[in-house]
Amino acid sequence: MENIIIIFFACIFLVSCSPKSTESDSSELNKDSVTEAIDKSRIEEEIDTFLNKAREEQKIMMTKKAYTFKCTKDCTNSGEPPDAYSDTIKKYGLKKPYRIIKSNNDSIYAVQFRFIDDCCQEFGGDIDIVSNELKLTYRAISNTLCDCDCVYEYRFEINLKDRKIKKVYLNGKKI
Repeated sequence: MENIIIIFFACIFLVSCSPKSTESDSSELNKDSVTEAIDKSRIEEEIDTFLNKAREEQKIMMTKKAYTFKCTKDCTNSGEPPDAYSDTIKKYGLKKPYRIIKSNNDSIYAVQFRFIDDCCQEFGGDIDIVSNELKLTYRAISNTLCDCDCVYEYRFEINLKDRKIKKVYLNGKKI
């Protein structure tokens, strides 16, 4: 009899400790899901706002300094098959410019180059002309990364305005 009473109270204890599914629990889960969706949407809006601001600043800088920086090939139209990336990465490394082509006429100096970086990015460029040296820089202006590598191709075109260029640097390295 004593064992039956102990088992009875143990069962009552276990039943009282088991989680109960109530309507308030499911409404809490729904509230959490909605809050998470709102937070994610807000983050996406902030990223879009940041990227749009960076694009606008890029346009203003290009206008002031009389140059253009544009993507000529990205992941979707790079001209290199994805299996060639590994060989190119071995040869040049990630994020390092290769296949650099410089051209110059009386009024426009152009530099076109490729590099491999994480997919889903957007890049901005800047120039400085000091004496007869042209310093070109580029960097990612978006923080979105995808789990893949892509070949990007960009082109700088600089209006020389009667200046002569003797040395050119791309991200700090003489080209």
